Amino acid sequence: MSSEMSSQPLTTDSTPEKTANYPKKKSTLRSFSTQLGREMIPVIAGILIALFINNWQQNYRDRKLLGATLTSLSEEFDKNTENIESYMPRQTRFLDTLKYYQDDSTFSILDIAIKTEGMGSPEIYATNWQASVNNNSMRLLNFTGHPSCIEGQKD
Repeated sequence: MSSEMSSQPLTTDSTPEKTANYPKKKSTLRSFSTQLGREMIPVIAGILIALFINNWQQNYRDRKLLGATLTSLSEEFDKNTENIESYMPRQTRFLDTLKYYQDDSTFSILDIAIKTEGMGSPEIYATNWQASVNNNSMRLLNFTGHPSCIEGQKD
């Protein structure tokens, strides 16, 4: 046994085989970065896919909310238009009566209002409009071009 141990001397000096491993650090770093890149690509792709799906879902919900908002506003505007139009004859009658009696001092405005059943005012609904403002669905509307139309009417 002692002869086997003596055939292999114990030294602290590095052998040529051990020093050959040190230049492999560069290749080890390269393989580590390659491995890291290979592992990161699926993670990044997964994050991008999740962001795409989330964006698609948000756009879908926004389109659905916008459709419901526009439908309810349209119905509310139609109802308001009907209410206003139903009061137009009454208001026209009151205005005509006022014009007829404007120079006659024997009748007061109260007498004229009683005679014509008053001017009246239509019931105007703004419930859906207020709900649309409160749930922030108005941000989805595209108002481009509308201010120029309004400015054109001022001229």
